[in-house]
Amino acid sequence: MGNNTNKINRTIKMFSVLSKYGFEEKIIPKKFINANKKIDKIKSLSVYERIRMVLTDLGPTYIKFGQLFSDRDDVLPQELTLELKKLQNDAGADNLNVKEKLTQEFNINPDDYFEFIDEKPFATASISQVFKAQLKTGEKVVLKIKRENIKEIIEADLLIMKDLSKIIENYNEESKKINLLKIVETFEKSIHNELSFLQELENIERFQRQFKEDDSISVHKTFRQLSNNNILCL
Repeated sequence: MGNNTNKINRTIKMFSVLSKYGFEEKIIPKKFINANKKIDKIKSLSVYERIRMVLTDLGPTYIKFGQLFSDRDDVLPQELTLELKKLQNDAGADNLNVKEKLTQEFNINPDDYFEFIDEKPFATASISQVFKAQLKTGEKVVLKIKRENIKEIIEADLLIMKDLSKIIENYNEESKKINLLKIVETFEKSIHNELSFLQELENIERFQRQFKEDDSISVHKTFRQLSNNNILCL
């Protein structure tokens, strides 16, 4: 039930954003669209600029999917791939109380573990935010914290993208040639990996083991007692 609700909400969001950037004729019959000066101004931009703006407003799933195609001049017009190259993962900071989040995730008093935690992120991306901190031991660390509800948002978006891929492939021969649905399914595996902080932790520790004898390579130190699938302490 939750997945269906999320999918409906994200579909409504998609229609809203498409309309905002002048693609409303694709979803609403032209005779029902009123004149709108703001839309007219947006329509003065190229269709490729507006596609990039749509993907940006729709958020991380679509931004990352657009980035996947940013070097595919073999299947997309160069004007579009140039716009897709402008897509950035940077996102605004969430209003997050880091200590409350740590308490919720690990059932601890953060003051027992941390000398200080900077409540302002020094890096923000579409899936997570990163905060500086210092442990009671004096070790300087970072806390990579997954954004709230990001998994649910991405799962809903993936369902919509797969549905759209099937529809497009039924009506567009070019989409069949590039196997659009297969591309979306491959992308789905990739973004699921990115959502898995525990897998990222395992990868870092595997890298540690492989290069522990090589003094020329520095690898993150991990803190498993302060890491889970939503938070990484490094």
